[in-house]
Amino acid sequence: MKQSVSPPPEGECPFCRERIPRGVAKCYHCGSVLDSTQELSMLSVLLVNFLSPGLGSWRMGEKVRGGVIIVAMALCILMTGINYASTVSRQLDAAIDTQDDAGFEASFSSSGTWWVTLSTLVFIYSFVDIYLIYAVRKRNKGADLPGKK
Repeated sequence: MKQSVSPPPEGECPFCRERIPRGVAKCYHCGSVLDSTQELSMLSVLLVNFLSPGLGSWRMGEKVRGGVIIVAMALCILMTGINYASTVSRQLDAAIDTQDDAGFEASFSSSGTWWVTLSTLVFIYSFVDIYLIYAVRKRNKGADLPGKK
């Protein structure tokens, strides 16, 4: 006589709201860690955030905050590239026009550091955000702390 195996009861991932079996350690859809025994270590969160600012917050479960930081950093990098491309274009134009030495000199002093400064601030804030997430979770009686077994 064969016994029928019933599928495991389903729950909902608190991060992506997809249906998943109860008791799983990691969501199959978004990859969020659900089991506190398999949480990310703080070192891995910081390393991931160093390589891609905002991804540390994302990996800690704060998808919106991490996404905003990722988009802000991508925008800063894109605008820095556009700014430097236009600066190089002006320098080439001034170099071709050898009669305009003042224009050539002025092209070197163009203000393109604003986007670099902003991207540096976003990079630093991405680590501050990880600390803020960590501090709030620690204050809330240690719930879901990375590296806590």
